[in-house]
Amino acid sequence: MYLAIAAHFAVKDRLFHPRHTGKAIEVPVGAGTHAAAVASLFWPEHVALIGTIGHDYPNGTLQILRDRGVLIDSRLFMVDDEHPCDVFTAFYDDDNYVVNVSYQTNVAQRSVIVPPELRDSMPLVYLGSWEPRLQLQTAEQFPFSFTGFDTLQFLIERPDEKTVLHQLANKVQTVLLNDREILAFTHELLISSAIGKLFAENPALQLVVVKCGPKGLFAVTRSREFIFIPAVVKRDDIVDTTGAGDTIGGGLFGYLAKELRDDFGSLQTHEGGGILRAALKMAVGAAALAVCDYGPNAMLNSTYDQVACVANRIEAVTFTTGLQTIDQHLNN
Repeated sequence: MYLAIAAHFAVKDRLFHPRHTGKAIEVPVGAGTHAAAVASLFWPEHVALIGTIGHDYPNGTLQILRDRGVLIDSRLFMVDDEHPCDVFTAFYDDDNYVVNVSYQTNVAQRSVIVPPELRDSMPLVYLGSWEPRLQLQTAEQFPFSFTGFDTLQFLIERPDEKTVLHQLANKVQTVLLNDREILAFTHELLISSAIGKLFAENPALQLVVVKCGPKGLFAVTRSREFIFIPAVVKRDDIVDTTGAGDTIGGGLFGYLAKELRDDFGSLQTHEGGGILRAALKMAVGAAALAVCDYGPNAMLNSTYDQVACVANRIEAVTFTTGLQTIDQHLNN
């Protein structure tokens, strides 16, 4: 049984941040790298990668993932022997949000046809930030799996890509977006209205996770259980927030996969709700460690117990007073 992680893989080139403008670094990034680094920490030997990398993707990273038992099967995870990895450059604002990105595209991202014998062993699928058409094509191969997706602001702002993303939202059970992305995606002015609209327009949707940067995150289930997880990292300790959202996505799905296996119908029950809260705390704990180093370095070199130590200091707040509470909380 596997958690399938289908996403983009790249190598970061430069980081433009108010504190260290133009710092040149070269670490493996991309949603797939970040999500796999934490998911394989939470559920070793049960993570499978779907995607394409260039010939210069760091062997050391792949070896760490292999040592954790990650399935790196050439039918799912392809190496472009003729081209180097895509190069990613990030630009941040003072609040550590990525305000702009630039890509040097080298690798032709291809749709992967998952063999039936592998597909049947993947009850959980995380679609990290990737080309929306590839996310959709992957989701359509897993009609009976519990699937979630994340994306990026600049993709939402492209009309053609946004159309595909709306088709994707109609096929998944979980949507993970940050507070700016969810407003742009739904054309709403309030987070509460945006969440309500997502549930209304997508009948299969069970869970919406809204990442709010330094304020933490909110998770809302279709049965309207609201869970708030505060951020726990100090601003001065933050080094690189690129991939923090995918660390949360990979952590959430990795923990849920480990605890629920293929019984995701129980996510709405009392016991399942407790597992969801624990999963969100572990995901935020992982992200808190991740942003204190470049790229996925922290998650590639941490232990499960180290993440759990951070997560255990987090107090999740659960409330049922209505979606508007989210807006009030964010405005405080």
